[in-house]
Amino acid sequence: GKQPHLNGKFTFLTGFLDQSWWPDGQYTAPSDDALRFDLEATQMFGFNMVRLHEKVKKSERWYYNEDSLGWAVFQDMPQKYG
Repeated sequence: GKQPHLNGKFTFLTGFLDQSWWPDGQYTAPSDDALRFDLEATQMFGFNMVRLHEKVKKSERWYYNEDSLGWAVFQDMPQKYG
């Protein structure tokens, strides 16, 4: 069968849906530390992938943190309703 490979190595991807909501800033993270903390805390549960829910583009800080921690990112395309 076919298996997903990242950087030439089989990787079992397990992740979560990121809807980018913050209780104290709605769609804006309060700080870089908060962005990174969410990823590090989630990584402790064994996740290595995030599905980015219908965003045109996240901040460069978010992508930097994802990449530096070795996460895979699946990004949905925004939809036009109506």
